[in-house]
Amino acid sequence: MRILLIEDDTALAAFISKGLKEAGYIISHCSDGESGLEMLSY
Repeated sequence: MRILLIEDDTALAAFISKGLKEAGYIISHCSDGESGLEMLSY
């Protein structure tokens, strides 16, 4: 399963991403909502 993580705190995003990757998820990260919407359109 793929997850789009939108989080502006890079340390928190890294922590969340690490845990989700260890659980078997594929993570894409954006630091703001506008970038997240752009990623969803691809």
